[in-house]
Amino acid sequence: MVSRARFSEGLSRLFDRAALFARGGDRQQQAARDALAAGRPLEARTLARELAEQMPDSPSVLALWAETAAACGLDEEATQVLMRLAERVPWRHEVWIAVA
Repeated sequence: MVSRARFSEGLSRLFDRAALFARGGDRQQQAARDALAAGRPLEARTLARELAEQMPDSPSVLALWAETAAACGLDEEATQVLMRLAERVPWRHEVWIAVA
C-alpha cells in the first residue's frame, strides 16, 4: 500500500515537471545545471532566478535556485529560498536539514 505522503509527493513531482516542460523551462533548468557543473555559479543563479520568476512555487526550481545561491556563497539568499521550498514541500526532510 502506498502512503498518502508518497502518493502526494509523486503527484507533486509529476505536476511540477509537467508545468516546467509546458512553459519551456526544462531547457533553462538544464542550462542552469550545466553552468553549475561547469563552475559558472553566477550564470547558473541568473538562469535559476529567471526560471523562478516564471514558476515561483516550483519545488525543483526553488531547489535549483537555492543550490546556485549557495554555490555563489550567498548563504542568506540560499536559506531564504530553502525556507520557501520547505513551506512548499514540508514532508521532505532533506530540505529541513539543509535549512538547519
